[in-house]
Amino acid sequence: MKIGILSESKVDEAAYKILVESVLGQPVDLFRDYRDRGGWVTAKNMVQRIMRQLHFAGADGFVFIGDSDSTPPHTREHESHADGDPKCRLCQIKKLVAKTLADLPPRAGRPPLKIAVGMATPVIEAWLLSGDDPHCTEARFRDDHSNGRLTRQTRLDLKRQKYGSLQASSDIRMQRTLNNAHRIARDIETLEQRFQFGFGHLRKSLAEW
Repeated sequence: MKIGILSESKVDEAAYKILVESVLGQPVDLFRDYRDRGGWVTAKNMVQRIMRQLHFAGADGFVFIGDSDSTPPHTREHESHADGDPKCRLCQIKKLVAKTLADLPPRAGRPPLKIAVGMATPVIEAWLLSGDDPHCTEARFRDDHSNGRLTRQTRLDLKRQKYGSLQASSDIRMQRTLNNAHRIARDIETLEQRFQFGFGHLRKSLAEW
């Protein structure tokens, strides 16, 4: 299966490839390394272009996963509204992906591009710490957001906890990310229990492939 994975950094995409393969139960080939690094805004602005590239190149699927940061975490209530919550990043990406798919022409002899979308709350480091830190759960961060406690400092603390230092080298960040991604990939059920909506939506989307 040949797919594209788009996220906010090269390190994040390496981790998400491991999780996607675990959910699908098979290895995937990445279309190519097409990322210009630049965080949420850059990644979001690339969605339509990358989907078109994948569509016309005959790729099988497209995966997008971002960080919710300090925006509202996705919840079941968002699903009851046609456009979701306009402040929720997962809802934003779902709407953008649906619009892009609708604008793409049919592929002769091939099914439409498969899509899977997820959102790490508040950042990927929370997923990667799952199992090591019992406090890293989506419910906790959702409560923190409701009470105004989900801040930039929360994200910095998670990164410091994950990498040992905010100044950790790119090699250290990549190695620790891959080690943790392999660990949590061995227990996808627990990861979904801890991150019911952000990861759960990704897993549900992939299950439909």
